[in-house]
Amino acid sequence: ISHTAADALNQYAHSIQLGTTHTQARYFLPSVLKQYQQQWPEVRLDVHPDNPPQLASALAKGELQLAIATENLSEHPSVLALPCYRWNRLLIAPPEHPILKLAVLTLEALAQLPLISYSTGHTARGVIDQVFASAKLSPQWVMTATDTDVIKTYVANGFGVGIIAQMGYNAMYDTQLQARSLADLFPPATSYVGIRRGLVPQKNVLALVATLTGYSMSQIAHWSLLPTVEVQKTLKNLPIK
Repeated sequence: ISHTAADALNQYAHSIQLGTTHTQARYFLPSVLKQYQQQWPEVRLDVHPDNPPQLASALAKGELQLAIATENLSEHPSVLALPCYRWNRLLIAPPEHPILKLAVLTLEALAQLPLISYSTGHTARGVIDQVFASAKLSPQWVMTATDTDVIKTYVANGFGVGIIAQMGYNAMYDTQLQARSLADLFPPATSYVGIRRGLVPQKNVLALVATLTGYSMSQIAHWSLLPTVEVQKTLKNLPIK
């Protein structure tokens, strides 16, 4: 490990500015941050929900110490994006909706229904559009939103059926809705943790990135100083948490 990285491992942040999307903040992060705070109770966590392009920009400017999103982070030259976890999508609808009774869900069946999902640029919406386009289908988007809770509210009120990230549904709490997996129709998405390239984070920031990704603090510190191509080559041979 370099002297720069070793120095950073001896420094601590009193607070961590963490940017993320609404979906990650609401459904993925609570259990992870609870685990982290048990190890670092003295650190204040400031969570800033925003859309992926703004998160990448704020991270590159130093306004955030890390960011979590599915899009944009890996595209910014000043950001090192490390894979965090993979997820897929669910179809949600009121319990009595006929789509839930189909033996096999198809893209054609979905395209015939009024659909509600994420706004363009959010929560891997682009992949949904690509899959429909590849099948030469034109889905009926009646509403889009950046927030999973908003999508669920309008689905429950009969505006259409929804396509949401799987972590956004909990059968225990979402009693007005039922869900079916769409893993056979859409490829999995990967959410990333981004840090500033060329700058080794402080020890407790590295610890949070390690908690989120499963990589060691020394690995992350080393990668933060490497060119993008070298890090990508290494990550290809490592499993995602």
